[in-house]
Amino acid sequence: MSRAIELGMKGLEHVRITGKEFLSREEANRIDFLPYATRETLLWKRFNLDSREMQRLISVLVDYKVFLDPTLSAAEETFVLTPKLQIENPNNQYLPAQIFKSWKELYESLENEEIYRIPLELKKDALEGFKKRKRFVGKCAQAGVQILAGTDGPGLGTLLPGFGLHHELELLVEAELTTLKAIQAATFLAARALNREKEIGSVETGKFADLLILYKNPLDKISNIRQIHLVMKDGRIFDPTKMKVRR
Repeated sequence: MSRAIELGMKGLEHVRITGKEFLSREEANRIDFLPYATRETLLWKRFNLDSREMQRLISVLVDYKVFLDPTLSAAEETFVLTPKLQIENPNNQYLPAQIFKSWKELYESLENEEIYRIPLELKKDALEGFKKRKRFVGKCAQAGVQILAGTDGPGLGTLLPGFGLHHELELLVEAELTTLKAIQAATFLAARALNREKEIGSVETGKFADLLILYKNPLDKISNIRQIHLVMKDGRIFDPTKMKVRR
């Protein structure tokens, strides 16, 4: 991660820290080339969030003004949830039947993919590793790293478009971002990362009037982001109560 930043990368997707960042060359080479789920579980088991090296990495993210898009919901899908849970998630009722069928078949096939399979003896470590990921993101936010809200979707269940972003904001708050910082991660900071601050990201004269109008204040509770009253897009108003489920 630090090398990517030194090379000029201003935006980093996922919380992808290789073994070479902190481990000996021998141990890093032994782990860094393993299948994704096994590799990440073993790495995060070894990472010490309170180490001097970890603090130095966070400082580099701050000093270089890097945008970090941790996609916690994607990591949660791999290390906490199961394909079965994602297939059975009620969010999926809003997918057209043919897309749901296609994605369901894909998710069912993932259970046999070595890249996503977590060995039984590492299941507990995988869960702890996800918790540690969230603590890392919280430490970054508290230090001043610019955190963005991304999902790595689309996918089923918690990664379904729309629902996926809501869930990511909830995970950011679980990572100890304030509700305000979580909302900013999906609004003006996202616009800044895209160099589109003059057009989108906040409610101001001259910007696009694409608005999400809620029944309840998300600053009180981030889950209130789901309490949608109306959506305004390109001058058109959409009422969720009048939009039909497609299957």
